[in-house]
Amino acid sequence: MLKSFVAVGLLFLLAFGPPAEAGNDLTGEQVYERITSERPRLYFRPGDIPALRERCRTFQRDAYERIKDSVDSELSTPGSARNCAETALVYLVTGDAAYAEAGRRKLLAQVDSFRRNASALRSWRRRSTDQRRYLYLATDWLWEAMPPSERRQVAEDLVYVARQWLEDSPGWLRDPYMGGYNQWSNAFLVGALLARSGVADEAARELLLAGYDPYWTMMQGRFQMAQDDGGIIAGFNYAVHNYLKMNLDFLLVMKNAAGVDLFERDYSLRNAGIWFAYGMHIPWRLPKIGDSGDGRRDFDSGSAITILSAAAGLYQDPVAQQLARELGNSPPGTLPRGAHPLLELLLADPRLPGALPDSSYPRARHFEGLGHVYMRTDWTPDATHALFFCEDAVGNHQHDDVGSFLIYRGGELAADTAGRIHTTLSHNTLLLKRGDEGVQRSSRSPGRRPFDRLLPYPFPAPFDMGEIVAFETNEHYTYVAADIARAYPEGRASELVRHFLWFVPNTFVIFDRVTTPPDVEAVWQVCALEEPQVEGRQAVITASERTVWGQTERGGQLFIRSLLPRDAVLAKTYQELTGAEGSSDSIWRITARSAGANPDDPFLHVLYAATPEEETGPAVDLVHQRGRVGARVQADGRTYHVLFNTTGPPGGTVRIAPDGVRRELTTEVQPQTGDGRR
Repeated sequence: MLKSFVAVGLLFLLAFGPPAEAGNDLTGEQVYERITSERPRLYFRPGDIPALRERCRTFQRDAYERIKDSVDSELSTPGSARNCAETALVYLVTGDAAYAEAGRRKLLAQVDSFRRNASALRSWRRRSTDQRRYLYLATDWLWEAMPPSERRQVAEDLVYVARQWLEDSPGWLRDPYMGGYNQWSNAFLVGALLARSGVADEAARELLLAGYDPYWTMMQGRFQMAQDDGGIIAGFNYAVHNYLKMNLDFLLVMKNAAGVDLFERDYSLRNAGIWFAYGMHIPWRLPKIGDSGDGRRDFDSGSAITILSAAAGLYQDPVAQQLARELGNSPPGTLPRGAHPLLELLLADPRLPGALPDSSYPRARHFEGLGHVYMRTDWTPDATHALFFCEDAVGNHQHDDVGSFLIYRGGELAADTAGRIHTTLSHNTLLLKRGDEGVQRSSRSPGRRPFDRLLPYPFPAPFDMGEIVAFETNEHYTYVAADIARAYPEGRASELVRHFLWFVPNTFVIFDRVTTPPDVEAVWQVCALEEPQVEGRQAVITASERTVWGQTERGGQLFIRSLLPRDAVLAKTYQELTGAEGSSDSIWRITARSAGANPDDPFLHVLYAATPEEETGPAVDLVHQRGRVGARVQADGRTYHVLFNTTGPPGGTVRIAPDGVRRELTTEVQPQTGDGRR
């Protein structure tokens, strides 16, 4: 899957920060030696303060005034970690000693609370990403205003917490790809903050060295997974709530404190707009990927606004800018308030134009490092939208869903459960049963990936779960073929290749070539949120009209026709499932299995995404020709004809009438870079 990084366009960074060296081949010792002695140093340098003041006086005046009003209203209170950092920022902008005095008082109280809570509450450590960021920024911005005694006290408390989190941590929290739940980032940032401080130099060096290698390993893993496409494992909600903010911390501190510029390498931020635009349902909400919410739960829209507006400002990305406005219902020339006003003030630019993708963008985007393909007809509420997954086992919050897909039109049609329901039973892929449930081997079962197994990418077994071996998108169809046999326990299948073909706009043909031992039963399944209708070899999934996050979804239908195996029996079951950390949810499952004894029967299904008003699905026929098998579908004023190879490499032929399309399905992976446009 790996391809070389391709620089696309000109990278625009915020005005802050000195000229920095591109790339990074430095050891922790070398990074420590490069840390500047100047203050501030984390997000910007002393020479950037005039530009900061100008920003607050002009195009970010409204954002700054909101922060200042909040600070003024809480000037005499202990405040919060965020209020402490905001007070420190107002001090830098105004130079008013009253803000320095209030900020120092708040900082001492907040750091003391930070130490006490970190000792008492194990869960607080995992959820402290934003609190610790605010405390480190406040310390950096108030350092020159603090007397030596206060500097020592703050440094001692921050060092104590950082050391404790490194020493007192269960092994399952040490997953490098996910950042060790702030352990590595916390140690590195405290080290960078206090290096050359004159009060904690040895401790700072110790922490920076302890945190830098795993933090940098994590960043390299994320760079390689994003490649030049974008995205991040574990879904959109975790990306905006934690992971991409951790990326920002690392990039900003390396650039300002150590003089190393890595912004151009981070396509998870650089292409955040494209990833979100292809992945999000409209009305704007998140698809269900991994443990992330899907509009029923857990949509952190405030953090999404922060990340998208920051990415737009950093990389001059009109798509990210427009998505931030769409999420916050903001008009041109403005930006909505997100969850993190400081990041938005420093990185975003409301003056930038915004635009959703137009017809020059491809109908599908292959995020190659993730193993995801996102497909959509357009960017309107009436769009047909589908996602296909073939992930390797990379880190926490993934599910056992290799080969799974989601389909959306007016609502969730081919769906899955919300929350941390990892099992394959709740995903739209195959089960391979041998006297058990037939689920895939868990993406978590290989255990924690040590650093020497995280890199290089691609991952070695047992982390390699499958591969997209063919991909093509054009104005008529998108075709994906994925080898997913490796996702199952050893001995379940000698071959399992899923072909996922989307005929624009609403027809999906899914062909599964599977070869199993005689004692293994293959079961095809698709999941629904509402009870489906099942009759013979046909089924209908309905998504009712509903309101999600203040937006109305009009509802839709998914007509399903089972063509192979010839004696397949369709059935529906209602299942209540439990998952990690107390998660539970329920799902309807439509299953197809062969009533015969042939273990090598392929599965062939046609799915049609329809409006609520359509009473019947399209006309569908099974087609055989010269050792190939497929379907003829009459839908949307066209006749779609596909034949798939039943042996040898994936592929086949498609015909579309009256458009005059006649093509061989690709056996290669079509290259895409940047936003996917040619």
